[in-house]
Amino acid sequence: MNRPAHPGDAKTAFGDRLSEALRQSEERCLLVLEATSDGIWEWDLRTNRVHYNPAYTRMLGYEPEEFSGNLSEWLERIHPDDRERALAENQRCINNEIQQFAVEFRMRTKAGTWKWILGRGMAVERDASGKALRMIGAHTDITRIKEAERRETIQNWIAATLSSMTHLDERLGLVFDAILKATGMECGGIYLLDQEKIRFGSCTTRDCLTTS
Repeated sequence: MNRPAHPGDAKTAFGDRLSEALRQSEERCLLVLEATSDGIWEWDLRTNRVHYNPAYTRMLGYEPEEFSGNLSEWLERIHPDDRERALAENQRCINNEIQQFAVEFRMRTKAGTWKWILGRGMAVERDASGKALRMIGAHTDITRIKEAERRETIQNWIAATLSSMTHLDERLGLVFDAILKATGMECGGIYLLDQEKIRFGSCTTRDCLTTS
């Protein structure tokens, strides 16, 4: 004789199915996070511990095991000129002033160079007062974009400056200064061809700029 179904049995079965669905969903999310090229972070503000996915650490030239999960591993690598601004945006989200944030800053790589990062984040858990308890976000490497913007700015500046000048030596000097500044070189050379006659201007440093 079959025992009548008890309401508690249905609740238990539903709970089991829900737990299994959540587990599978979390596994799928983890697989996506592992595969993405963006650096993913999850910050537990109660413990101040941060989980970084492998793409996050490798973006900066590190292996995952070289990061221990301390918040300082993010803070200490932010460029000093960008740190206050990056922290301020995070704090606004923590304080529930904004739901999510996006901020650009530079981070130091293992090799000692700087990468431009687009950092985005949001709170996924808050306490009764609205303060964030857990946050998640992503880092995207935008170094190439920033370098392209910088080159375009320099090119536009050079074009505008040259259009306002009349003397060749003055123009060459300013162009040469801009090139040295943009490339970080200490010396170089300029050669130019005049349509009316062949004329070369050359130099090995800014001080020896001459035309002939």
